[in-house]
Amino acid sequence: PGVTTVLGRLRVAPSLHAAGTVTVLPLSDIRSLMVIPNPVEAAPGDTIRLRAHLQFGGQGPHAVRFRSADPSIATVTDDGLLRAIAPGTTSVVVRLVADTSFQHVVPVLVRPR
Repeated sequence: PGVTTVLGRLRVAPSLHAAGTVTVLPLSDIRSLMVIPNPVEAAPGDTIRLRAHLQFGGQGPHAVRFRSADPSIATVTDDGLLRAIAPGTTSVVVRLVADTSFQHVVPVLVRPR
């Protein structure tokens, strides 16, 4: 974030130029990311909707994506629909689309039926 000046000149006429001020705003002002339910417990064949709740002070909306660490245990769609596949433990990583360094991990336990 910050302010800078951009200067442009024409190669064919270097005396012609323009300048402009550019303000770079923070990508986001995320204060917290909460995922519900957390943790997740399910049985093979169950589907559970995961919901991400963001608190932020900047401009929105802020989209998130969901990814399963082990799709052989549980799969999840980009928008958070989890499907339990087989008994075991894994996790779902929820990341901010615009800034993938901002993430939240949800433990998942798939218990036998």
